[in-house]
Amino acid sequence: MSEQYPDHAQNKGTRPSPYGPQGPDAHLQGQPAPQPYPQQYPQAQPQQGGQGYAPQSYPPPYPQVVVQRQPKSRVAAGLFGIFLGGLGIHRFYLGYTAIGLIQLLGCLFLGLFSLGILSFAIGIWGFIEGILILARTDYFRVDAHGIPLND
Repeated sequence: MSEQYPDHAQNKGTRPSPYGPQGPDAHLQGQPAPQPYPQQYPQAQPQQGGQGYAPQSYPPPYPQVVVQRQPKSRVAAGLFGIFLGGLGIHRFYLGYTAIGLIQLLGCLFLGLFSLGILSFAIGIWGFIEGILILARTDYFRVDAHGIPLND
């Protein structure tokens, strides 16, 4: 039995050295140092029939939707301006929301603080714009999106 395992018989009760029988300084005597990890790692293999990995294409995040805007009615915008001009309804209808909010909030808040006198002035502003819309002035030929008004 000792013939098959000569080192085991001689070094009974001791652990074998991880550096081999020469010791830890064997690489200093001209021998290469032991390498605990492999030097080469497995290479990634390309897929069959290709020269690497194929690029992935992703679907667009949102479907492409084209919105066809219908032209607004000049008569409806003019009547909104004449009857509801102080609230800015004609401006909202044409898509000018910033000026519509100014007219609406101005009518409500200034009307509260002045007992309705300043809201009457904003109503006159909307009334005049309603007449200008019906009269087809250059300023009111198109809506906020640049679409000409319908007759």
